[in-house]
Amino acid sequence: FAPVGRDGKLQAVLGARRIEVQWAGKAGAFGLMAALPLFLMGHSSVSWRHVAQGLAWTVAIPGLVLAWYAAVAYIPLARSALAEGRAARVQEEAVRGAG
Repeated sequence: FAPVGRDGKLQAVLGARRIEVQWAGKAGAFGLMAALPLFLMGHSSVSWRHVAQGLAWTVAIPGLVLAWYAAVAYIPLARSALAEGRAARVQEEAVRGAG
């Protein structure tokens, strides 16, 4: 999800207001981070590797769905944040120019 960080910085440079982090994105990232060690355990020689493999898929699929949902949901939020940030900047410049 490196593009998300890059796009956030680009939005700031373009004058967008700050976008709040979504719960779905946090939950998705947690699910994917929890799945990785479980996948590794599932491919190891531990006695409970089959359980780990099943848990990994159980956590990874909803985590991936939530992460993609959050990524798509950020598109309209980013557009409105950019429009509001630019409008606020234009208004501030107008106030400074009038004063």
